Amino acid sequence: MRSPLAPIVGYASLLERGELNEKQKKYVRVIGESVYQLEELIESLLEVTRIDAGKVELTLESVSIPEIVDNVLERVKPQVEAKRQTISSVVPERIEVEGDKQKIAATFDNLVSNAIKYTGENGKIDVVVEDRKEEEDIRVCVADTGVGIPEEQLHRVFERFYMVDTSLTRKGGLGLGLAIVKGYVELHGGEVWVTSELGKGSKFWFTLPKRQVIV
Repeated sequence: MRSPLAPIVGYASLLERGELNEKQKKYVRVIGESVYQLEELIESLLEVTRIDAGKVELTLESVSIPEIVDNVLERVKPQVEAKRQTISSVVPERIEVEGDKQKIAATFDNLVSNAIKYTGENGKIDVVVEDRKEEEDIRVCVADTGVGIPEEQLHRVFERFYMVDTSLTRKGGLGLGLAIVKGYVELHGGEVWVTSELGKGSKFWFTLPKRQVIV
């Protein structure tokens, strides 16, 4: 699937270095952006396949949750500002878990990006991390004031290729982001779920154990 993209990227790069008028430059930029989106979709498909096949392994290290949240919120700042949204976080200081830093970051990134995507202008997104000392895990909630999800569809949102079917939520994509979130969380021994009310927003929850149990 990746092979046909290589010559597109190569020739688009050659065109960019040539003498182009403004309209032609715009066309080349569109090609580049479309290729980037396609590469992301292909990587998501491959990752879901790896998760299903049990071929995804965790690279364990001590992961700073405040650092992860700060980095994700900084990355999404342009989208938040473009939609005049408000985003906030409540994270205990110096809280760490043992896990795969890249996969935990991708989990936060997917959920926050989804919240921004399905929340309209002037909406609000909250990221709250709770240190549950008795359970020896953390519980995370990413809440938004977006379009919400019909109750009868809540049980399917983490299925691969499933897209919530309302006229308000046709945003494109393949419906793989939440399937990857579920796979990553469960690989760490955590749980993931969602609560929502149509027209009033959604809350995506997940837990992560602070220490991994080696079997």
